[in-house]
Amino acid sequence: KGLPTALAEATITSVHFEEASYAQGDTGSVIVVYNELVDVTNGATLTVTASGTSNPTATAAAQTGTNRVEFTFTVPSATTNLSIAAQTISGTIKDAGTNTASDKVFVAGDVIGAGGSGTTKTIAVA
Repeated sequence: KGLPTALAEATITSVHFEEASYAQGDTGSVIVVYNELVDVTNGATLTVTASGTSNPTATAAAQTGTNRVEFTFTVPSATTNLSIAAQTISGTIKDAGTNTASDKVFVAGDVIGAGGSGTTKTIAVA
């Protein structure tokens, strides 16, 4: 069966950190999950909120036919915790195999716990 490829505009169903903890200098991942398959151009970005330092930009590599878009970033030094705020993803994300623009705006209610479950939305940095 699998996921549909063209319901209408693909919408974001959840956003979360891949891991429950990171250390300074680690490569971190933010996962954006869609309700259907999407194509992502290289360079789509979102911002991770970091305490104690500037906010890193998380970037997605080009991806085709996925509902799970991975954005990677480097955890800055002097950071004590990370979170994801409501925002608009920049770059191009389209319904798979079409030119239909997909939803790139997510709200606080879309952000779920680290690892895709639970309620811990802010994670400590070692």
